[in-house]
Parts: sequence; C-alpha cells; structure tokens
Amino acid sequence: MLSRQVASSARTMSSQRFFSTASIAASEGKGQPLSEKEKAHENQWAQKHDAEKLQALRKALEDQEKVTQKLKQDLEDLEKGKSS
Repeated sequence: MLSRQVASSARTMSSQRFFSTASIAASEGKGQPLSEKEKAHENQWAQKHDAEKLQALRKALEDQEKVTQKLKQDLEDLEKGKSS
C-alpha cells in the first residue's frame, strides 16, 4: 500500500476586518427629502431649462434647413449648367 504524505501548511489563522466606504457614501446621499416648495422650484427650473434647450435646438434646426436649402439650390444650378 502506498503511503501518502500530507503537507501541512503553516498557515496562521487571523481575523481580518474588511473596510468599505460604500455604505457610508450611500447613506450620505439620502439626506432629508425635498419639501413641496423645493420640488416646485426644481420643477419650474427644469421646465425653464428644457424650454431654453428646445428653443436653441429649433433655431439650430432652422439654420441647418437654410444651409440644406442653399446646397440643394447650388446642386440644381450645377446640374443645369452641366446639361446646357
């Protein structure tokens, strides 16, 4: 019969305390819930901000449509000149 030798490791058992700041950071963000007045003020700001962005986007779209129309006109002029 074969004999086995079991190597015993000289591992020392130590208790380690794991440290994480995740639970602390997560609890800091909770704070007090917003009051009705604060919610209304925040919603008013968000609506105003969205309206300003929409206005800027509409102006950019209008400018782009003008550029596109000019390019189409230039293309038509080139095609007419080419066929003549």
